[in-house]
Amino acid sequence: MADRHDPQHSGPGRAGAPSDAPWWSSLGPLGGALLVLAGIVLFVWTLLRSPRTGQEDAVTLYQAARLAAIGLVVAGTALAARRRAPRSGGRKPPGPAGQRH
Repeated sequence: MADRHDPQHSGPGRAGAPSDAPWWSSLGPLGGALLVLAGIVLFVWTLLRSPRTGQEDAVTLYQAARLAAIGLVVAGTALAARRRAPRSGGRKPPGPAGQRH
């Protein structure tokens, strides 16, 4: 029975297994924005530098696009999570319409 898959102790997002998380999972919105900026800078640098072989440029442009895409995903999910988080302001959400204190 040791080879059975246990969904409670495996899978992404488990606190007990930090090695399962990708390297970019805890960057937050600022880290995501920096990855997007790094991807854009790498893209522009590749286009403006001295001409090399097409294969080298294609690989570098692919890496720049990957950096920017990962940055967009990280920043977007961090901002969406922040927007969905309950606000801890002084106001309480309204209760049922029939209850008044």
